[in-house]
Amino acid sequence: MIIEIRKKKEEGEVVHTYTLKNQCIVILSPAEGSVYDKLTFIHLEMPNFTKKENELENRFDQWLYFFKNLETFTVIPEIFKNDIVFTEAIEKAELSRMGEDALATYYAGLKEYRDNNSKIKTAKNEGLKEGEEIGKKKEKLEIAKNCIEDGMGIQKIAKLTCLSEEEIRGIAL
Repeated sequence: MIIEIRKKKEEGEVVHTYTLKNQCIVILSPAEGSVYDKLTFIHLEMPNFTKKENELENRFDQWLYFFKNLETFTVIPEIFKNDIVFTEAIEKAELSRMGEDALATYYAGLKEYRDNNSKIKTAKNEGLKEGEEIGKKKEKLEIAKNCIEDGMGIQKIAKLTCLSEEEIRGIAL
């Protein structure tokens, strides 16, 4: 296998694509070969990328700008502020700049934050369940009260509402 350039390399070009070519050399006939399309190399020549922030035309330009200038960002550039992909990438890059101690502190704080969120969510769900149970109980007691006022028997009300006879007698008093 040899490497073949798919297109002529232009001066100042940023993206270069290379693919492998399977080539047989036969002494009596010209060399023939076929492109091996399972493996392609894309080489980015970043010094040739010279566009400024206001000159970016598409997503690919944005990524090239991002990679070329990532180390120099002191704040998130305007073009990336509302793009969750780039803001998350910048956050990850900031983590890679941290020292071992700062990173350990960061992850400890992140764990504590997630633990607290989980506790709050669990407490909220338990509170909602408890509130639902109280609401269902009040509804059953209201139904039982209406049944008592209509003269229905305690055993029949207990069967209808799944309340105990003692709970129903407590309403009747």
